[in-house]
Amino acid sequence: MNNKSKMSTDSSKPKLNYYVGKAKKKIKDLYNKLKDNLDEPMFKSGLNSQMNIAKANKYGTFKKGGRVKKRDPKLVRAGVSGYNKAKRTPNHPTKSHVVVAKMGDKTKLIRFGQQGVRGAGKNPKSKKDKARKKSYYARHNAQDARPNKFSARYWSHKVKW
Repeated sequence: MNNKSKMSTDSSKPKLNYYVGKAKKKIKDLYNKLKDNLDEPMFKSGLNSQMNIAKANKYGTFKKGGRVKKRDPKLVRAGVSGYNKAKRTPNHPTKSHVVVAKMGDKTKLIRFGQQGVRGAGKNPKSKKDKARKKSYYARHNAQDARPNKFSARYWSHKVKW
């Protein structure tokens, strides 16, 4: 450690101590205000319910209509916000997206899309992108009028192409 770096840390310490002291004082004031109100039953019940909701959300549950309901483990494992909502997976070794598809009461986890490949999009502008989209659809049997929602092809067409 050279002399310049020692000087800069020493001069910033008094400022840091000042702000830490201010923050501690604010926290102490808030604690005293809360301590006075903790005896009120309405406050206690509200605080307990908020803490339960926070714990529930941590473990993949959510509040619906006044009661806590457990989320589908497939949604939690995939890390998606809901059914039929695709999400990018940049850290997956081979697939670029994941979705938990739902039809009726059946659900299925689907991974689709080649990692690192960018689709041409809904409305390709360049000749090159138009040709890429055309050849992609030719390779993947795109003339099928009603693809199954449980297929990777359906989601790849919908999200990437």
